[in-house]
Amino acid sequence: MGLFDDLFGSDKKKSQQAFGLFSFLNEMQEDDKKRKQQELEKEMENQGLEDWQKELVRNGEYEPTSFEEEDLEEDDYYYEDE
Repeated sequence: MGLFDDLFGSDKKKSQQAFGLFSFLNEMQEDDKKRKQQELEKEMENQGLEDWQKELVRNGEYEPTSFEEEDLEEDDYYYEDE
């Protein structure tokens, strides 16, 4: 019976596959995730992050810009702490 058997038949692998528009949308989502990951990796390289910092960014705990050092001037409160 075609699609009906694929969706509701006894073959588990076929019943879990996406069809038509759904498979297209899944592919678009996967492509978008890959593109975002590549952009994130490029941004981390541009920031010069160390491996442990990159891992924190990949886990979503920090943004790539969270590790930037502030340029403090002499009259700043925390200037002496450097």
